[in-house]
Amino acid sequence: MSNNRQAHYWSELPAEILHYALNKIDDKKTIIQCLYVCKSWRISAERIIYNTLNFTSYEPQLQKFVITVASAKHLGKHVKKIHFSKIFNANGPWDPANLFSGISDYCPNVQTMTTAESCPSLWLRLIVERHKWKKLKKIPVPNTWDEVQLYATVALAYRDRLTELLILNDPEDSIQLRKMYNPLISNLSEFKSLTELKLHKANNVKIYEIDDLINECPKLVSLILPYTPPTTDEPSLLTATAPRFSTKILDEIKLMKPKHNLKELSMNVSIDGGDESLNYIMHVFPNLTNIEFNKDICTFDINQNIIYSKSVLTSFLRYVTNKDKKYDIQYLYSDDIATVLSNYWQSEEFKAKGRGAYLTLNDANFSLDADRPFLKVKETIGASVWYRSLEDSPTAPELLEKVGGLLSNMQIKLVKIVPENQQDVENLYRGYILDSIFEHCPYLFSLECCLRELKHCRPDLAVNTSITVLKLAHSGINLDVLYQLSIRLPNLNYLSLLGNKYLKHSGAEYKGKRLLINMPYTDLKQLNICKESSKSYQYVYLKYSTENGDKYFFVDCTSTLRRATKCSHEQYESKLNDKGCYFVNLRFKRIDTLRFELGTLQFIHWFNNE
Repeated sequence: MSNNRQAHYWSELPAEILHYALNKIDDKKTIIQCLYVCKSWRISAERIIYNTLNFTSYEPQLQKFVITVASAKHLGKHVKKIHFSKIFNANGPWDPANLFSGISDYCPNVQTMTTAESCPSLWLRLIVERHKWKKLKKIPVPNTWDEVQLYATVALAYRDRLTELLILNDPEDSIQLRKMYNPLISNLSEFKSLTELKLHKANNVKIYEIDDLINECPKLVSLILPYTPPTTDEPSLLTATAPRFSTKILDEIKLMKPKHNLKELSMNVSIDGGDESLNYIMHVFPNLTNIEFNKDICTFDINQNIIYSKSVLTSFLRYVTNKDKKYDIQYLYSDDIATVLSNYWQSEEFKAKGRGAYLTLNDANFSLDADRPFLKVKETIGASVWYRSLEDSPTAPELLEKVGGLLSNMQIKLVKIVPENQQDVENLYRGYILDSIFEHCPYLFSLECCLRELKHCRPDLAVNTSITVLKLAHSGINLDVLYQLSIRLPNLNYLSLLGNKYLKHSGAEYKGKRLLINMPYTDLKQLNICKESSKSYQYVYLKYSTENGDKYFFVDCTSTLRRATKCSHEQYESKLNDKGCYFVNLRFKRIDTLRFELGTLQFIHWFNNE
């Protein structure tokens, strides 16, 4: 087939397929080159190039654009989204060349308009020229409270077509009071096309008020109710610290109609209470695909202390896990968090996902009066239990004793400085937590640890045969512990040591130019070592010891091809006092692959090829 015939076939691609293919190209220069292929490609490329415009200068960019679409009017019809990035003069004449009118004349199909700065004059022009913007569905939002009234006026002028709306209010007022002076809330039912609603500073909101808002907008797909946490000097409006089981509110929720259209919800615990908020979500929103709960609560907010009953919290976790939801749920307290997790991981909804139970243990980097840990769950990372103190009930060992048999993946992040005179707690930070994991997690295959000081791991205790993947990251590690781990984890296949500090018995860090990893009972498929270093070395010398003897290698750090080359024992010994050399001694049963990083130096070596 000739090249001319091939080009002919390309030009005959259906317009829909060609547009779909070109729309996948992220590089704007490549799209511009498509303008010159043929007529059909030029038409598709123009649709993509002019679909979304970002104006960063008044002259010459905006001016040149208006001149172009004035002479080629079909180009302006492709424009659907416009963003103005600080191009209008706020202190002088706003639009001296009257270019904005040119846009409204030649771009009749614009649906979205956004700005990076305050621009009251633009809103005023939108009001005057609203007959030209017949397809405008999204308008710029206010940046300051001074602009709220003008924004509301523009939004009301476009209420027959807007699909997104932002309502800003005083968080101290109830919605009923807000209706008296906020025209957007009082006229919400007139926004017939509204699909996304955000009520800024949605504090002091009751459940029935949320439900009334949604009933006003039958096409609503997304509802965002951000909560503004109080300052440290302001008490929260939500002060309940235990489940209240309000029968009246729960009965009212049962009478509320399900909102089948709503797909995305972001809200925080209602002033009506924790169980009430979760029951409302489960009953009213059967088709959610994305849910965020308590995302806006901050570290010093007493709302964190609201306790959710065990049964309701378990049902809620099963609810968010069902189907293909994206979820980010935070600050959930329970009197029995272990039972909640156990019931959740054994539920049919969780099992249907076909993935193992993933638990993260964290020590929170803040403190507040509380005697229990709180729970976070997210679809990408599983469940996280956060401790303000490792004396909270249940303690980490108590929790592992109850749920460890269900875990397949686990992550520990215990790095907070421990108060003095708390020996039991300090021992957990120094590695005794590993003893609980090895004993109570018989099906755990992957473990990641970030510990302040990994100092203890008793080899005389029972081994764990399930763990095959271990990652120790950004921890202080006593090198003797690695030998103990070699005994305790006989089936370990993958080991990562990333950004750690290696400690002496005294707790002081090894500062030398030598790293010794002694794990003689460990047979690894892959070992990853990443060590931070501000110093540059000319060579890295590697001693690899197994039961069959020692092998020696060196890496020239100045070479572009960084690979481990065999050397003799004598060569290795002769370089021990060379300040430009770094030494790595590895003693293992076997290693297949080594990935090593020292500062900016990186290399990979396959021992099984030797």
